[in-house]
Amino acid sequence: MAASGAKGSSAKRLKRVLFGVSDWFAVDRFQTIYARQRKGGWFRLTKDRQWLPVHGLPNDLVMARLDPGQREILPGLSSGIYAVDANGQARKLDGQGAPSHIIRTLAGTASGIPAGGDDGLFEISKDVSRIVPVDRGSVGSIGSVQPLPIHEGEFAKASVPRKSARGPSAHGVSLGSFSGNH
Repeated sequence: MAASGAKGSSAKRLKRVLFGVSDWFAVDRFQTIYARQRKGGWFRLTKDRQWLPVHGLPNDLVMARLDPGQREILPGLSSGIYAVDANGQARKLDGQGAPSHIIRTLAGTASGIPAGGDDGLFEISKDVSRIVPVDRGSVGSIGSVQPLPIHEGEFAKASVPRKSARGPSAHGVSLGSFSGNH
């Protein structure tokens, strides 16, 4: 009981600190909280308690995010995928065939980073230098990619990806296909 009360009081304190924020997430590796103000754009609260802007990240909702564990984090926004470094500099992952609409899911694999959303399925290179559409992963072939329904505690035993009972989807694409599509 005491633990849940402590968690609740921490959440209340964070809510006071982030007043007016409509979206936020934390990145442990950077020891930073990223927060979006509806009219002010994206900011970061650093471990030194500095409130600093995130340069180059549009004022869009973050629909998915991934920390690949090296250099930059990857937020998937309603306008595509971005890479943000520890200094708050953002760049859009773009190129021929890159997504320009909602990104709903990102995952790390041994060979790359699959990303999916309204434009289909894509692969980001491990070094986050390029993004390419996955063969047979276009929105015309598989439809819009939806997030996998994984509940807390089930991740270790989840069979990813799964086939959808409703027809073709990115869930039916084998993660083994994420190799050398560059």
